[in-house]
Amino acid sequence: MRFLLSYEETIRFHGHNGPFLAIGYRAGCFAIARLVPSSVVDLFCVAKLPDRKPFTCIVDGIQCSTSCTFGKKNIRIEPKDGEVEIFFERKDGGRLVMRLIPGLVEQALECEDLDKCAEEILGKPLNQIFVVEESPSQG
Repeated sequence: MRFLLSYEETIRFHGHNGPFLAIGYRAGCFAIARLVPSSVVDLFCVAKLPDRKPFTCIVDGIQCSTSCTFGKKNIRIEPKDGEVEIFFERKDGGRLVMRLIPGLVEQALECEDLDKCAEEILGKPLNQIFVVEESPSQG
């Protein structure tokens, strides 16, 4: 089952393009492909990141690409300084932990052309954005 909006729809939802939105979108697309949730409430996400813009833009990308939303209460932010970590879990126990590659946050914060930086994120291989740890489903 696929729940995601297109990236163009994600930009419209968020209001503008940017690297942090693209990071969240990529994380969510990978989680959907890897964990294959069976319904819109099968997946839960915790984003551990600084509770301020532009970091919180990551969460809009996740919401649009996964259908994990604040309204359904299957996503939450845990304020954290330093390393950005994104946790996804299926109800049956399948899990992903995604950590941003060192230096990527600094590059995104220094970005002057938001569209160009977002396109770079969208085009990078996943292993140049995240370090991923996976745990298999229990069922």
